[in-house]
Amino acid sequence: MGNVQPNYNAAPDIGYEGQIADMRSYEAVSRICEDATLAFGRAVIRGTADNQVKVGAAGKFVGITMRDITLPAANNDAYKQGNTVAVMTRGTMFAIPGANVADGDAVYYTATGALTNVATDNTLIPNAVWERTTSSGNLGLIRLQ
Repeated sequence: MGNVQPNYNAAPDIGYEGQIADMRSYEAVSRICEDATLAFGRAVIRGTADNQVKVGAAGKFVGITMRDITLPAANNDAYKQGNTVAVMTRGTMFAIPGANVADGDAVYYTATGALTNVATDNTLIPNAVWERTTSSGNLGLIRLQ
């Protein structure tokens, strides 16, 4: 019988976008994906119906989409329209910032749901902070309180 896992990285990734980051408690809600596709680690607002979410600049902020490893491989690490979306409303999550961020910076989201610390033309996520200093495009850590 061959090896179950013959190859592996000596230094595995520390996490993935939209993944719960640590053992602190968190809260999440389930909503239905209104968009055609919705990536993990994106800020979402209330959709057309109460039970739906979508990305957008104007609307009621619901939370940040969580990684879901139970989705079919064909989804390519994204929710598809009609899928049940796990949305973190409180907790700590890995996210990829759209700009260089510093520990303690406020968290804003863009019209596409991307996360940043840049206020200009973006929407503040109340009671959220970046918990790790990182450069644009690298894995960061967000805490929603």
